[in-house]
Amino acid sequence: MRREHDDVGRREREERRGDRTLEEPPGRRVHVTCYFIVTSFSVKRGYTRGVAKRYGQACPVAKSLEVIGDRWTLLLVRDLLPGARRFRDLEGSLKGIPPNILSDRLKRMEEHGLVARRFYSEHPPRAEYELTERGRDLGVVVGALATWGTRHVHRASELVHDDCGHPVELKYFCRRCATRVRGSTVRVARRRPGARRTA
Repeated sequence: MRREHDDVGRREREERRGDRTLEEPPGRRVHVTCYFIVTSFSVKRGYTRGVAKRYGQACPVAKSLEVIGDRWTLLLVRDLLPGARRFRDLEGSLKGIPPNILSDRLKRMEEHGLVARRFYSEHPPRAEYELTERGRDLGVVVGALATWGTRHVHRASELVHDDCGHPVELKYFCRRCATRVRGSTVRVARRRPGARRTA
């Protein structure tokens, strides 16, 4: 009896000292509950084509961004403005773009009528991409972004005229008044019935 009492006392002293070893007493079952705290996790999955943005606004800016607002799209327009390019050329000029994303952007641009694909080899099938008239009209958008960028976020560059090398500016021009106008006097308005679209 004394020996059994000493064994119990020894186990109690070991537990008080922080000994975490659990000995299962004869005839008893010890249940141990463990709790795990998850501090972080990550999920890796393949790329899936996302749903195009819809802003739900009757505004030409919002409608335009639904078409060209994705990452890389305007940079593709920028690189296609000089002329047709092949897939590997675009991949080389757009550092960091994954091939599947590039393929997706080109496909979307083709669906929206911004680029046309022309096969220059049938075996194996290889194509080059060039801007349509609709796509080339985005040149003024790229120019406006470049103007803003050189003024506010990348002052080391400037837009220049190829013929003389001097800086150029983008300005609004009113055909009715035959004069340049300030941007602060320009607004978006509903097209008048029978009004002719400007080129």
